[in-house]
Amino acid sequence: MLRQDNSARALGLVHAFGEASRAQLASWLGVTRTTAKAVAEGLVAAGLVVEEERAEALGRGRPSPVVRPAPGGPVVMAVELAVSHVTVAVVGLGTHLVTVQRERLPSSPAPDTVIGLIGDLAGSAARASGPLAGVGVSFYGAVRPDGFVLHAPSLRWRELPLADLISRAVGGGVPVRVGNDADLAAMAEARRAGDARPRDLLYLIAERGLGAGLVNNGVLVGGATGSFGEVGHMVVNPDGVRCPCGRIGCWETEVDARSLLRRAGRRARGDLQHAVAGVLADAGTGDDRARVALAEYTRWLGLGLVNMVNIFDPPRVVVGGVLARVLPAIAGELSTVVAQQGLVRRESPLPITAARLGEHSALIGAADLAFADLLAAPLGTVRASAR
Repeated sequence: MLRQDNSARALGLVHAFGEASRAQLASWLGVTRTTAKAVAEGLVAAGLVVEEERAEALGRGRPSPVVRPAPGGPVVMAVELAVSHVTVAVVGLGTHLVTVQRERLPSSPAPDTVIGLIGDLAGSAARASGPLAGVGVSFYGAVRPDGFVLHAPSLRWRELPLADLISRAVGGGVPVRVGNDADLAAMAEARRAGDARPRDLLYLIAERGLGAGLVNNGVLVGGATGSFGEVGHMVVNPDGVRCPCGRIGCWETEVDARSLLRRAGRRARGDLQHAVAGVLADAGTGDDRARVALAEYTRWLGLGLVNMVNIFDPPRVVVGGVLARVLPAIAGELSTVVAQQGLVRRESPLPITAARLGEHSALIGAADLAFADLLAAPLGTVRASAR
């Protein structure tokens, strides 16, 4: 059991960071270098990693061998199903993106249309990569652990067995797991924060809507029904506009990409990121309407974020989507709002940063979900698959 646990943790580290020396594994696992050597050799024997000598020594003594994912090792398929697009990628251990395909979706697409597109993209991806260990899906909406969609207001989907439908479309008996995009992105960011233990954080992503994921004590916080983190539907402005969910004044109607474009008098169609970049550029050159729109956007973002910080008290906030695009222009003002209106005075400003993984946070989170069985029991899983 201890050997399997050490192997799982070691492979998880190699997967998250791409490589690790034996010395790093020993330090991160809290074991001797002799034990780390045995753990690495077990993963090598399983065909999951390779060991290579460093070209130079680190300090005194012999160089510590580097452990990397084995070429030709297991791969998974990661699917990001967003409101405006679907992305299908083949991902190897070490978070290596082997292939990435992305297609735009029509407005309010029917589930059958999207599932068929995923099946087509998955077929071409599978032909290019060989056998898959699993499929992970990042979904922009509330979804249960069994892959059943509860609701997705921006897509106008409700009560849909998404995992089963994608499993049929992909075929081959490959296991399919589905998770909320903000949840998966939050864990992907937490796992790659720079050390062995996931770093706690609050993750916010906005595009056509707004969602959140919370990692506490290294564990993703979930709810009873699968709708935890739907903070975009927290009502902040009763005098605001109607949300796709039917309510008036939801937070996402004030801080997603469409809200910024609406205030700036721009059309919220096509590539939202490109349109938002135009507003930012105009605000930077002194365009009054763009500057006012950005200031109003920041006010509402700060109001909601203060509520999140006061409730969850995260050590840091990571943002993705349009929030990451806007952050450089509003970071100072946003930090001031949080510091002034937070219940607890902090010794230093709350870190608010853009996602390290950029636009791929949710996609990589989906790959992590597909790799979950292998990462949890790498030796047992490999032996079982070999029989």
